[in-house]
Amino acid sequence: MYRRSATEPRTQRSRVGERRPLADLIVGPHRRDLLQVLVLMTGIGLANNMVSAMLPQPMGSRLVGGSLSAALVITTPGLPAVVLLAAAIGFATNAGFGPITAYLTERFPSRIRASGFGVGCLALVIPAFYSFYLACLGSVVPYYLAPVVLVVIAGLLCPSAALGPETRDADLRR
Repeated sequence: MYRRSATEPRTQRSRVGERRPLADLIVGPHRRDLLQVLVLMTGIGLANNMVSAMLPQPMGSRLVGGSLSAALVITTPGLPAVVLLAAAIGFATNAGFGPITAYLTERFPSRIRASGFGVGCLALVIPAFYSFYLACLGSVVPYYLAPVVLVVIAGLLCPSAALGPETRDADLRR
C-alpha cells in the first residue's frame, strides 16, 4: 500500500549561504513552533515520569496493607479498585505518548523535520529531574501530595498542543 500510494517530498539540501535547519528552528521563523513543542513535551514527560516512578510505590504499599499516597490518597480501595485506578491514571497521563511521534513528525516542514523532532524531544530532559522538584515541593505541601502537584502542572502544559496548526490537510512539503 505504501509503495503504491505514498509520495515523498524531494529532499532539499542547504546551499552555501543558506540557513541551516537548526538555525531556522531556533532563531528563525519556526521558533514559536519549537516553543510550543517544548512546552507540550515537558508536560507529557512530567506526567509520564510521575506515573512511571511514583505510582508503583503506593500500589505496592496498598497491596501489603500500608497507606496510600499520590492519587490514591483520599480512599483505601480494595485490590480490584487499585488496579482500575492505576490503569486509569496510567492511561490519562501516558496516552499522549501514543500520537506524539506522529504529531512531532508533522509539526515541522519537511526540510527541518528531523531537527524539530530531535530538539523537541530534548524537552524530556527537564522532567527527568523530577526528584529535585519533589524534594522542593515537599517543603511546601505534604510529600505524598507533591507528585499530584506535578501531574497537575503537566496537565496544564499538555493542552499546548492545541496551539499548533491543524495538519490534516496541510501541505507539509514547504
